[in-house]
Amino acid sequence: MTLTRGGVFDSRTPLVERISDYGTFVLHFTDCHSGTISYDIPAAGLAGEIPIQRVVEDNAALCEAMQEI
Repeated sequence: MTLTRGGVFDSRTPLVERISDYGTFVLHFTDCHSGTISYDIPAAGLAGEIPIQRVVEDNAALCEAMQEI
């Protein structure tokens, strides 16, 4: 993750402060319908895992078909 602050929205010369290596964010899909988000942000003292699930099934069939290849 990179933390940014400052700047002006839609500006050609944004004055943005960037803090690189702020933390990590990993998205892992266990199948076409669910997965987890793992995060670790040491500077904020935050770490954990959040389960996620598909809420719209519009591309689920395509995802499943691609797994069979």
